Amino acid sequence: MPLAALLLSACSAFDTAAATVNGRKIDEGRFVRQLDFVLADPGFAAQFPGAQGVAQRKVEARNLLTFLIHQELVQAYAEEHDLRATTEEVQAQIDALIAQLGGRELYEQQLRQSGATAGDVEELIRQQILRGEVADAVVEEQVTDEQLQQIYQDRLAEFTQVRVSHILVRSQDQARGIL
Repeated sequence: MPLAALLLSACSAFDTAAATVNGRKIDEGRFVRQLDFVLADPGFAAQFPGAQGVAQRKVEARNLLTFLIHQELVQAYAEEHDLRATTEEVQAQIDALIAQLGGRELYEQQLRQSGATAGDVEELIRQQILRGEVADAVVEEQVTDEQLQQIYQDRLAEFTQVRVSHILVRSQDQARGIL
């Protein structure tokens, strides 16, 4: 039994949500499949063998669930501001993931081992892209380029290093002789 399923088995008797955020449920099954996909990466097992791997799996489960909880907030903001990840952006990230894993065959093998679907991975990537777009939108909302430029100008001394050396001499002729 995958660790994520074990961690959530107690919860499944009462509800099929891994978590609920502002009335929106995070599907437990999708969470488990996405976590299993992440943990099925052969590099993960090599990097975290034995007991260290068990502890790291728990960390990864918490991290993914935290990500998904945050993502519900991100999704609400994105819907309110009409932001979305394009099909092209998602496909580019999937292609990069496939290349990182060593090719389509290894990607599909990881899907099979984890029980995740290509749709689960696509959704996870879509969420990651959307998170970046929302972060950019929030920053733009908070600070305009003009405001940022003014803050920089106001605090220019903090970002500037000045090195001054003084040589005191008695006359201008003596100073010119030193230069």
